Amino acid sequence: MFSEPDPFEPVPDPDLIVAEPLDLFAEARSSGIAPDDPALTRFCDFALLAAEKSRLEARVKQIDETMKRMQSGLLGYFEEHGGPLEKPIHVKGMTVFRRSGIYPALKPGYTHWDALAALRAGGLGHFIFETYNKSSLGDHVRGLRDLQQLPPPSMGALLPPAVARIFHVEPIASVQARRSKVKKGDQHVR
Repeated sequence: MFSEPDPFEPVPDPDLIVAEPLDLFAEARSSGIAPDDPALTRFCDFALLAAEKSRLEARVKQIDETMKRMQSGLLGYFEEHGGPLEKPIHVKGMTVFRRSGIYPALKPGYTHWDALAALRAGGLGHFIFETYNKSSLGDHVRGLRDLQQLPPPSMGALLPPAVARIFHVEPIASVQARRSKVKKGDQHVR
């Protein structure tokens, strides 16, 4: 018989957990969860992984910025030593190469609507595609829900039938973490 997985079963890859000794009694005081409740360890692990992810994302951002600053010098080297069809350079187990592409971007002072009008006027209307914004649609449904004070059994009931027929608009929950802000007088356990 199929059974639901235990939400507090061990994390599949314990190497992902940042090695930090846990004072479960201190964490229990801070969180309000009993120190012998297995959920406390899972919440601590989740928080540690979220903190590590945040540190890694910050490091990746620093690396991207450094690599971006290095671009002009490296492009200059490629152009000076081989023209547009230069050979790639193999160093440190990586292949470094020049890539060229054409990426149209609007000139300053022009809007999305200016671009649409110019494309149509220039006979390039076939590059225009109708689209919609899922985020704005979600905000609209959220606003309708808030006006009614209580969430209806189906969020789709808040939309016109033709729209509700093709869009799934039920809330989706997830667990997330962010660094806590410490206020004067609050207990904060690290």
